[in-house]
Amino acid sequence: MTQDNALPSAPTTAVGLGQPPAAGTPPDPAPETVLVVDDDPAIRLYLTALLTRWGLRVESVDNGEAALARLASGDIDLCLVDWIMPGMDGTEMLRRVRLDEGPVRVYMIMVTGRGGAEHIADGLAAGADDYVSKPVAPKELRHRVEAGLRLVRANKALADRNRVLEETNASLDAAGTRMRQDLEAARAIVAALLPKPAGTVGGMRYATLWRPFNHVGGDLIGVRPLNSRQTALYCIDVVGHGVTAALHATQVHQAITLAVIGHEQDVGRVARDPASIVADLNRHFLDRSDGSLNVAMTYGVFDAEDGTVALCVAGNPVPLLRGRDGDVRPAGRPGFPVGMLPMATYETEVVPISPGETLVIHTDGLSDHLGGGDGVVAVLGQPVADTGLPLPDPIMQGIRARCETVADDQHDDLSALLLTPC
Repeated sequence: MTQDNALPSAPTTAVGLGQPPAAGTPPDPAPETVLVVDDDPAIRLYLTALLTRWGLRVESVDNGEAALARLASGDIDLCLVDWIMPGMDGTEMLRRVRLDEGPVRVYMIMVTGRGGAEHIADGLAAGADDYVSKPVAPKELRHRVEAGLRLVRANKALADRNRVLEETNASLDAAGTRMRQDLEAARAIVAALLPKPAGTVGGMRYATLWRPFNHVGGDLIGVRPLNSRQTALYCIDVVGHGVTAALHATQVHQAITLAVIGHEQDVGRVARDPASIVADLNRHFLDRSDGSLNVAMTYGVFDAEDGTVALCVAGNPVPLLRGRDGDVRPAGRPGFPVGMLPMATYETEVVPISPGETLVIHTDGLSDHLGGGDGVVAVLGQPVADTGLPLPDPIMQGIRARCETVADDQHDDLSALLLTPC
């Protein structure tokens, strides 16, 4: 090799190898692989010698068909292609490479003895990324190879990041699917605790609204016959949203069920005062939680013989009584939420109710959704549509319809329990 072909000095990091790394530095990555495609063995030998001296792994072939077969393996990083070759020339080979290329683009440098902008443009149009003129000047070739390999490394890094992103997205999709399945299962479990959306029991007709903010929430409704004349009613709202609130709500449901069954399982036994039930629940949750389980609730007992509902309100909005003529008035008095204050006291208010009147027990999510207490009163005060259904079903239909018109503004669980004596 003549002095003109001696290697110019270049930074080690430009190609990947060169001077040994300093002590304590990580080893250089494996050298990139370059494929030399030229029918002239002397030029192949010359280019191979240069590239090998620069620390690259080099392979060579003497025709386009062999080059395509080698490139198909996918482990070639950069390719030097002669323009003029027998059989398949360089431009045809480039076109075929670009038509059937893997996810990482091979950097193609056309080696040509042809000059002129038109020939260079033809090579670039065929798929070349760069070109170098014959006779090949080592310094120029080295800089063009270095520039190409920088792009190759960047493309590989991008491909690696994309692969990691795809794997991460697939993992997130799988986790999201499992989470949705778990939420659907949790919703089914909570929904199984609810009464039917509407029904007749113990001398009264009832209708319910239960629409969690997410798949599940902290609201629950209960309608439970106690004996031949009395039916327990409750509407609870646990602080919070989502799965945690739903778990707490099921705890409250279980505690209410145990309190009711423990004292009112015998047919004919008179129901306990609702205030005493709520007071017991308050002590129960203060003794068994860290203070994070706060429950707004309304517990009541409908008595079909007396035509009354005994109500204890603990943190929920005060129930509303809709008269036959559509007038709406409060029924009950407010009280402290359950699980918040050891010294809280609770009161029962007995509300007379007769056929044609409807008692509305609800959580604050409904009043917030409808624009406050006045919004609930406005909806309840609307004339009842003649649907042929017994009360309170048409009233509940009106509530549902109004909730749907502002469905995008829902920020809390929505629950309501309506009852009308038969």
